[in-house]
Amino acid sequence: MACCNRRREALASDPAARAPATRPAPPASTRAAIRYLGGEAVSVRGPVTGLAYAFSPHQAQRGIDRRDLAPLLRSRLFARA
Repeated sequence: MACCNRRREALASDPAARAPATRPAPPASTRAAIRYLGGEAVSVRGPVTGLAYAFSPHQAQRGIDRRDLAPLLRSRLFARA
């Protein structure tokens, strides 16, 4: 079992191995601009991608993954920017 412990120690000392995995942002060509029409801050999850989007009256416009656009527009809380 000594070999397993050495391997574990080597991984623990490697900063890249400890960094959390992040999902890269999609390319700009797959992004769509959307504007939130509500009056209070809200966080929604894209129904297709599962990505979280946060909106508020002060930050009402942002880019989202194009695949989430149609379902969010149907909610009537958003409009195309």
